[in-house]
Amino acid sequence: MTTPPDPPAAQFGQEVRKYRRCHGLSQEALAAKLQITQGHLSKIELGARNPHREIAGKLDTVFTLDGHFLTRYLSLFESRRGVAEWFLKYLDLEPKASIIRSYDLAIIPGFFQTADYARVIFQGGMVKPSEVEARVNSRLARRTILDSDDPPSVFAVLDASSLHREIGSREIMIDQLAFLLDMMEHSTVSIQVVPLTGVRTTVGVSSGFIIIEVDETRYVSIEAAGLSSITADPRTVDRTMMFFDHLRSESLPTTQSRKVIEEQWKTLR
Repeated sequence: MTTPPDPPAAQFGQEVRKYRRCHGLSQEALAAKLQITQGHLSKIELGARNPHREIAGKLDTVFTLDGHFLTRYLSLFESRRGVAEWFLKYLDLEPKASIIRSYDLAIIPGFFQTADYARVIFQGGMVKPSEVEARVNSRLARRTILDSDDPPSVFAVLDASSLHREIGSREIMIDQLAFLLDMMEHSTVSIQVVPLTGVRTTVGVSSGFIIIEVDETRYVSIEAAGLSSITADPRTVDRTMMFFDHLRSESLPTTQSRKVIEEQWKTLR
């Protein structure tokens, strides 16, 4: 029985094959530049063998890329060590998404975090110190899909308290809010802020969630203390979508949300 390719390895292999063909190189020619056998390269392209970090670096050199393959390697492989199975499934779905909807209660959404902000989050969580940088690099790498030829539409709702909660230091928060404002310039990104007062929808809410749409199928990813999962169960998806729609209706419009973020950024400066 043939073993099906591992999704991360298959993703990496597809990119290697795409770049090789775009540069008019045969497998034999590229293998020689990477100092590996043609059979080794063939298995990488087929997703039947995981690449080494050294090969990712050499691919960047061969194709004159600024860390593209190394970043993909960190995102697909090193950052996945010790990661729960449900989240690995989410990571495999995310690059294929056409629409991403998210709500975060206490912190800036991971998709829009700076490296310093994310680092503090991971250091304060249950991540081993030796794995923190890989997790940070993975989080930053996930954001590259916004610059792809066919980026997903992202609708993010965040609680106003996350703008005021100091993560790490004042300087880190200043940079984080500035980056959030920059991200709002993306044509496919919509960020809305839930005000601190006058909102009823968030009462009783104890966790954030993500609704991701892939090939017209919606998945809900929920992470909370004691419960972490991803599901396509229609009832769960419909209920979460209804809740998200209520959240957006009670959130500030994007223009006003931007003003709120700018005001807090200026206050911290």
